[in-house]
Amino acid sequence: MSININHATQSLRRVGQQNVRIVPMPGHSAVSGQHRIEIKEANADWQPLVEGLERSLADNIVQQAFNRVILG
Repeated sequence: MSININHATQSLRRVGQQNVRIVPMPGHSAVSGQHRIEIKEANADWQPLVEGLERSLADNIVQQAFNRVILG
């Protein structure tokens, strides 16, 4: 499975951190199963953005989208 990190990052930033969640895929364990990142657009239901990820990878994608690192 390929993931477009740039698209995911832009979508996450657009909706804001309060409108992002990571949930287990249907039928998968919350601890060791596959997860998906969902976003909530204005006045809409939760929509999957990226699916089929390990929890740690999903956490890293969300964390990278909202970290502001200033180098210099």
